[in-house]
Amino acid sequence: QLDEILGPAECTIVDSLSNESVDSYVLSESSLFVYPYKIIIKTCGTTKLLLAIPPILRLAASLSIKVKNVHYSRGSFIFPGAQSFPHRNFSEEVAVLDEYFGKLGGGSKAFVMGSPRKPQKWHVYSATAETTTTHDADSIYTLEMCMTGQIGRAH
Repeated sequence: QLDEILGPAECTIVDSLSNESVDSYVLSESSLFVYPYKIIIKTCGTTKLLLAIPPILRLAASLSIKVKNVHYSRGSFIFPGAQSFPHRNFSEEVAVLDEYFGKLGGGSKAFVMGSPRKPQKWHVYSATAETTTTHDADSIYTLEMCMTGQIGRAH
């Protein structure tokens, strides 16, 4: 099943490790974490992550899992000219994401953050099925920290 997801993204499983909480995979140019309640794919290089959406949604449907939240974020590409569809620019990525998730109940939002004086930007897309902001004891919170740059000098 994972190969059906990873094939369109053009990455393969290199190694794996599992415990009672998560199955983790080292991928070519990427990492994949599969929890009972969410999946996280971290990619770099020219991995075509958004092409994995259809097989992920098919797998979720086969397991009777509904999409509640989608978060996609990335920094500015180091080699933007090396990117191909659907990753040639953020507008293209947002269009693809909205095709699948833009009609979730809470809608979608897309932002580009960063200083206008610096080339490095952070691109964020978020869509949610929930229109309320109530949280219960079972709510899941995620902190993401992303750094780029030379070793010892992240920006």
